[in-house]
Formats: sequence, C-alpha cells, structure tokens
Amino acid sequence: MAQVQKQPQKLTGAQKAAILMIALGPEISSSILKRLPEHMIEKITYEIANTTKISVQQKEGILKEFKD
Repeated sequence: MAQVQKQPQKLTGAQKAAILMIALGPEISSSILKRLPEHMIEKITYEIANTTKISVQQKEGILKEFKD
C-alpha cells in the first residue's frame, strides 16, 4: 500500500480529497461522496483504501487549504 508522505502541495487532488474524507469521518464523508460523480468516488475511495499513513502536518495543511 502507498504511504502518503508528500507535502500537501505535492499531493494529487484525489489524495487530498481522500485525506479530507478520512479527517471528516465516515458520516460526513459519506454524505459528501454520494453527491459526487461515480468516477470521482472511485478515485477518492481508491486513495482512501491505499492511504496507510497521514502526518499531522499533512492533515492540518489539507484542512487549512480546504478552509481557505
């Protein structure tokens, strides 16, 4: 499985979305994912399934990016 260790600005959009979904938790994430097109859901869930490690800095950076 791939480890997500890159800086937030070096991650793909799908990787950032996956980390955001993980950070938001299953209830909120599922309500967001069900509104997306099928191809985006597949990309994001693939990244969620293949994410084994997220640093605190990555999580904070992605949450800040999302908020801004």
